[in-house]
Amino acid sequence: MNKAWLLLPLLSASYGLAAEESPKESCELAAKLYAKDDLDGALEEARWCVTLLEQEKQNVLSALFKDDIAGFSGGEIAHQQALGFTSLERDYQKDELKVNVSLASGAAGGLVSALSAFSQLGLQSGQGQALRIQRRSAMIMQEPDKLVLQVSLRSGGLLSFSSEQMDSEQLQAFANAFPVTELDEALK
Repeated sequence: MNKAWLLLPLLSASYGLAAEESPKESCELAAKLYAKDDLDGALEEARWCVTLLEQEKQNVLSALFKDDIAGFSGGEIAHQQALGFTSLERDYQKDELKVNVSLASGAAGGLVSALSAFSQLGLQSGQGQALRIQRRSAMIMQEPDKLVLQVSLRSGGLLSFSSEQMDSEQLQAFANAFPVTELDEALK
C-alpha cells in the first residue's frame, strides 16, 4: 500500500508555515548555517531562499499583467517555470475582441534570444513587418489563424501579443497600452 498520501497533511502544514517566511530570513539562515559548518542545512535553506526569491519576482511580474488594459479585462494568469525558464500568459477581452499576452523569460535567456532571432528570420524572409513598441524592436506577422506581434525585450525576454479577431492597428494599440517598459525593467 502506498503511504505517500500520509505525507500530504505534513506537506500542507509545512507549506503554510513556509509561506510566511521572507526570502531575507531564509537567506540569512542559510548564511548562519554555513558559518556553523552545516553545509547540508545551508544548502537546503539556500535552495528555499532562491525559491522564495523566485516567487517574489513572479509576483512583481504578475502584477504588471494588469486586470484592465485599454478597456480590455484580463482573465486568469497562467504561470509556468522550469529549468530557470519562466512563462506568464494572460488573455484579455473587450466585447468580441480577444488578445493573448505571453512572456517568455528567465535564466534560459539564450533560448529566449534564440526564439527572438528565429522570429526575426520571419521578418527577413518577408513574412513580418518591423515596428517599435515603447522603444523596443518588434515584429508583427500574420499566421494562418491569427495575428502575432512579438516584442524583443532589452532584458532578453520575449513578449508576444496574439489575436484572431484584431487587425494590425488594434493589436499595436493594445501592445502600446501594455506596460512593456515596466515589465522589461522588472526583468533586469
